[in-house]
Amino acid sequence: MKSKLKSLLASLVALCMVFMFVSPNMTYADGETDQTSAVVEDTAVEVTDEIEDEDVPTGPVEGTEEDAEDKEGDEEDIEEDEEDTEEDAEDTPEKKLFTDVPENHWAFNVIHELRDKNIVKGMSDTQFAPANQMTRAEFVTLLVNTLELTAEGPSIFEDVSADAWYGKTVQAAFEAGIVKGMSETKFAPNKNITREEMATMILQAYEVKKGEKVEEASEAVFADGEQISTWAKNNVNKVVAVGLMRGRGQDQFAPKGITNRAEGAQVIFNLLNQ
Repeated sequence: MKSKLKSLLASLVALCMVFMFVSPNMTYADGETDQTSAVVEDTAVEVTDEIEDEDVPTGPVEGTEEDAEDKEGDEEDIEEDEEDTEEDAEDTPEKKLFTDVPENHWAFNVIHELRDKNIVKGMSDTQFAPANQMTRAEFVTLLVNTLELTAEGPSIFEDVSADAWYGKTVQAAFEAGIVKGMSETKFAPNKNITREEMATMILQAYEVKKGEKVEEASEAVFADGEQISTWAKNNVNKVVAVGLMRGRGQDQFAPKGITNRAEGAQVIFNLLNQ
């Protein structure tokens, strides 16, 4: 801008000098001498001085380059975040639904939520086998996964090998006071678990989770209440009272009944949400 103004003023001054050279003594009707050249010269000097005095920025506006660099940095950060998100999505395989637990299955939400929390596992990636009978080792493993327990020592049960998939979970449950075994040396890990056995284990796990004993509860009324073993009677009353278990229908508790994998998952879900 400054150079353009100086060029324009130089052209104007040159024009005035030509004008003065052609008719230096031009007069008007009243005899007054033309003062145009003098005025132009004075004006040119004044404007030139003003331009020289004025602090006209000749470089980029302050902060422009820094702002541009900051913007580029922010854009790079956003791109890196997007790349990280895409990499995380690629590293985390999408879990498929169990094909044998359709959406209309009564335990659909329970089973898949526990699977997503790594508490239960299927028989394969796509099969859960909800109607299969649940063993004592399977149920104990679910309890240990829910409470995130770990074993400190080797197994004390003769029928629980340290190399077995349930070896550490059974020992962890024993150390936490959740199970005692069929005897001092036998646990019967592959025996199908009965509902009264499940009631006893889930009660012990509940008390470990809460850090206190459950108070005595009034007797739960079931039509088959007389079939509940004496050692399990109070345990059944307590788990029904706190909402961990309930009857199977028609006022039946079915204490000697075998629990399937879907029912076991529901009981674990109840414990998780207590």
